Amino acid sequence: VARLSRGFCDWYSRYVFPVWVSIYGRLTSILPFSFGEWLIIIGLILSLIALLLWIPALICKKKECGLKFRYNAVRFYRFFLVVVLDAAIVMTLNCFMLYNCTPIDPNPEAAVREYTTSDLFLLREHLAQTINELAETLPRDAAGKLVYTGDMQKEAEKALKKINKDYPKLDGFIPNVKKMKVFSDILSQSYICGYYFPFSMEANVNNRMYLTNYPACYCHELSHVRSYVYEDEANFLAFLACLSSDDPMFRYSGALSVFRYVEDDLMKSNDDVLSELSGKYGFTELSDKAVNDDVFLTPESWAEVEADAVLSTQTVENISDTLTDTSLKLSGVSSGIISYREVVRLLLRYYDGVLY
Repeated sequence: VARLSRGFCDWYSRYVFPVWVSIYGRLTSILPFSFGEWLIIIGLILSLIALLLWIPALICKKKECGLKFRYNAVRFYRFFLVVVLDAAIVMTLNCFMLYNCTPIDPNPEAAVREYTTSDLFLLREHLAQTINELAETLPRDAAGKLVYTGDMQKEAEKALKKINKDYPKLDGFIPNVKKMKVFSDILSQSYICGYYFPFSMEANVNNRMYLTNYPACYCHELSHVRSYVYEDEANFLAFLACLSSDDPMFRYSGALSVFRYVEDDLMKSNDDVLSELSGKYGFTELSDKAVNDDVFLTPESWAEVEADAVLSTQTVENISDTLTDTSLKLSGVSSGIISYREVVRLLLRYYDGVLY
């Protein structure tokens, strides 16, 4: 039904999905740990048992021995099948159906058009100047690293509520963001900041990241929990929420979270055009402070991750990218993992009539 009716999915995400968040999401939010992490561990254990149990079950069938063992094995596989079917239902209700909702339009009054290299250049300049200004105002320790003493959960909630007039699905219960304890190293090797667990309706973040990543990641994952499941939309809403915040750390994190996407797209443009635009408008380089802040993990954190790693970071990253790309495409996102970068299109449309 979800594949056939976008209107049904819009209705479901607006009026039914929030009920699950308010009930189930509220319950898991009370827990002081990531329930989703433990569900993954339980799922892996059950899958391992199912795999290991298959061999003796086949042997006993051929030799007609161990009737009690075979009986218990059949009971386990029935239970395992129920678990798999339940997981499929939960994924459908809490994730897959949301992929067929109507995409957001950040500037419905602007005419639909192709954006130029000049537009992209001006967007990049705006972000670079914003980042440099904020980098000078934020408190730092003796080593030059950023410090934060605010309540990130409350600030994220306030930031999202500031934009829920234009994005009404953000209105409602906002669960507590959980820092992952077990899988943060794997997320780090995968270059993943956070994860929305449909099974537990939790917004989870990597516990290893540098400070600048957290505000945008909080807002990104909470956008998923409020049914904005597309990655480009979650990136955009995180940027917009952070931008609307009164907290300078949030504004800084939001600008940094999209800057590299914009700059990478700009650098693919014609060199002569870039040179002409730079001569006309000037080209703002990120300050040394901003460059040092624009990191995923600090060198110290990377050393800790690599010291405990079972597989190389490159191997884990390749596996993660393949799984993410496949999952998104199966969910109907044709661009797959590239969809994260499509936030640039939303940013260009949002600033249409403001910067250009």
